[in-house]
Amino acid sequence: MPRKILMLLAVVIIGGGLTYYFGFRHSDDEATTAPAPLQVSAVSDSFSVSVQRALGEYYQLTEAFVQKDSTAINLRAGSFAASMQAIAMQELKADSQLIALAAGIQQGIATEATAIAASSDWTKKYRSLQTISDQFFDMLRTVQYKGGKVYQQHCPMAFDNAGANWLSQQSAIRNPYFGDDMLDCGENRDSVNFVQ
Repeated sequence: MPRKILMLLAVVIIGGGLTYYFGFRHSDDEATTAPAPLQVSAVSDSFSVSVQRALGEYYQLTEAFVQKDSTAINLRAGSFAASMQAIAMQELKADSQLIALAAGIQQGIATEATAIAASSDWTKKYRSLQTISDQFFDMLRTVQYKGGKVYQQHCPMAFDNAGANWLSQQSAIRNPYFGDDMLDCGENRDSVNFVQ
């Protein structure tokens, strides 16, 4: 009988020790070795101006979509692609991983803008606009854009009710996916506002 009690006591002690080691202690180790978040310390004036210029071109592109003006869309898409490529990511004073991430997003946006100008298929143009809008919003967050508030707006009915986003400098809705047919269909979903 005393042997069974000693055996049970040994199991409880070993179990408690293992629980401490793998439960409590392990989570403490993870907390101390977590990687630091990517940081943006500052940006140059020329970087800020180039991002603002690209945003201006983007807003003109979405307005051309609102008007359903194919010629203006193609022209604005080309201008937007050029303004995106002109953003000097190396002037972003940040972690090298963050710069690489932002540069990858930048290249994807420029490629999609070029695809808009090259395509005559409206569905492809709209899909590229959706991709650009999502990627540009991610880029603005990544570089912590401080040039003003940018709204991410969403139309739940675009692409057969799958939904799509676009960006705007104002909270009023001007839907580029449906234009005059459903100009105010949509909602403000999110925003970037690192202005202090």
